[in-house]
Amino acid sequence: GCTVDLLLGGIDRLAAAVAAERAAGPTALLVVGSTFFEKAFPEHRAGQEQAKADLIARSLRKIGVAAFAPGPGDQVAGPERFEALREAAGAPDVTAQARIIQVGEVKVGVLGLAPAEGDAALDPAPVQARAERLRGDGAQVVVALAARPRRTVRRLARGVPEVDLWLLGEHPAETSAASPAGEGYLVEAGDRGRNLGRIVLHDAARPGKLRDPAGDAERARRMLDGQIKMKARMLALTKDPSLEQQLAELRARQAALAAPAAEGKRFEYSLLPLPKAHPQ
Repeated sequence: GCTVDLLLGGIDRLAAAVAAERAAGPTALLVVGSTFFEKAFPEHRAGQEQAKADLIARSLRKIGVAAFAPGPGDQVAGPERFEALREAAGAPDVTAQARIIQVGEVKVGVLGLAPAEGDAALDPAPVQARAERLRGDGAQVVVALAARPRRTVRRLARGVPEVDLWLLGEHPAETSAASPAGEGYLVEAGDRGRNLGRIVLHDAARPGKLRDPAGDAERARRMLDGQIKMKARMLALTKDPSLEQQLAELRARQAALAAPAAEGKRFEYSLLPLPKAHPQ
């Protein structure tokens, strides 16, 4: 951002946030979506946009990026300009070649999905093959950096069981919880670097699927909450005695919900906003 009244974001705050995470434990920064350029720009803004892109690239090199998947905006100045910026940022493009990152004791395989349209965007076979290769090379967790729309990613995820986490890079919402996607989970941390999406892995070097116990428990609670409210409204309107029994059963199920397990191969997701008061 370049205005004095910027409320969220700023690469200076992002740098401070990443530094704090690294001080707390092994950390890898993953970047997905249009990063150097947001969209095509008119000629009279070319100087500002090019200077901003150069500054972003230099800043990302200082911060340190473990894996990067560009979005459609990154190509607006041409492929040569994009490649020069990517090299200046020192950001490995995992759409070109997937890689395994060592994060503490965990081997995290990261692949990138470049912008695509039509059948090519929805074909799970090549993505599953890349994920399987990462597993074969020792990846204990597989992450897909998806520079594609949410609907496309959700449909694709149904056919790619090997991916644990899908990080959305095309118009992502600011969500405080991951959501199920296929056999994995979808994470949306917003756009323009206004937030940092924080994923903490626990016991992730173990075999098996990565789970989100706290998120799964909260989703189950919210679902029952909604059903209880709907039944209560229907009961108030109809006075149907059968609804009283249904309400009692729903409330019993809600009361019986167990606390999320704090064991096993799991992760915790949180959204960290970067407000004006954040260290720079």
